[in-house]
Amino acid sequence: MAMLEAFRDLCSKYSYDVLSGAPMSQGRYSLVHVAYRKKPANEKAVLKCIVKNRRDESTGDIEWNCLHEAKMLEKLDHENIIKLYSYFESEHFVVMELEFEHQGNLREHVHKYHSLSETECNRLIKEVVSAVSYLHAIDIVHRDLKCSNVVLCCCSFVRTKLIDFEFSKDISLDKFRGDAQPHTFCGSPTYAAPQLLDFVTCDLKAADVWAIGVMLFFMLTETFPFGSGDVKSVRKKIRGGPFWPLGKSISDQCKEVVMSALTVDEDNRATIQMFEENSWVSAYNGPNCVAAKEISEAAINSSWHH
Repeated sequence: MAMLEAFRDLCSKYSYDVLSGAPMSQGRYSLVHVAYRKKPANEKAVLKCIVKNRRDESTGDIEWNCLHEAKMLEKLDHENIIKLYSYFESEHFVVMELEFEHQGNLREHVHKYHSLSETECNRLIKEVVSAVSYLHAIDIVHRDLKCSNVVLCCCSFVRTKLIDFEFSKDISLDKFRGDAQPHTFCGSPTYAAPQLLDFVTCDLKAADVWAIGVMLFFMLTETFPFGSGDVKSVRKKIRGGPFWPLGKSISDQCKEVVMSALTVDEDNRATIQMFEENSWVSAYNGPNCVAAKEISEAAINSSWHH
């Protein structure tokens, strides 16, 4: 409650009226709330507040990268990536104003329909792949790709947008430094490539592609290919390969796309360019197949949960 009140006071100083009631989402170190921007025209806005000076739970060190997400979003420009309009900070908080067009996330959408058709999966994953291809072309990796970090935007047609760039990384800096340190996963083990789970040096672009494969499997089946347990459980199931649930017809071509992303050997895993150029992924060229009105408004409350 103290965090919320301090957040309201800070926003008021920057001409935002935070709406009464609970935040859209709130975690230990962040919250997302709807507000009205007083200037220039009392428009609705979504504000994400991140706590500064938080301590790393494993080392006890104070983290100083709270501006990272704002700085990253500031230099990105793609129709399938959430836009940053502005940000401001105080001694204790960083606050970002982000696009406010979404009505729920992809995870909620899949749960609502208990799996999606191949046509819809094709269209949605094509947009995600387009955004990730843009990032990889400029040597940026997302590192936390998952269905809850893809929001569905409420416009005349539905468009997907990637959110939550807190763990994103410019790997060109690693190349410059000759960095070859092992990389750890930053999100859920459910979406983490086996190399991340094994804490070995890996290709972070290939790890993003693995996560897209997990996303597509989930969209098609409403289940995860290797479960959703802890690191040890997921790693054990990866060794056995994904199990396709019975009862739903999925084309061999679609399965091949998923498996090209879920190849354990990252040297043989599809790149994002190969994924984007795949005949199944590139096949859909029609209008968006999900009307905005079909997306559950209730899902908005969980769109920004980590």
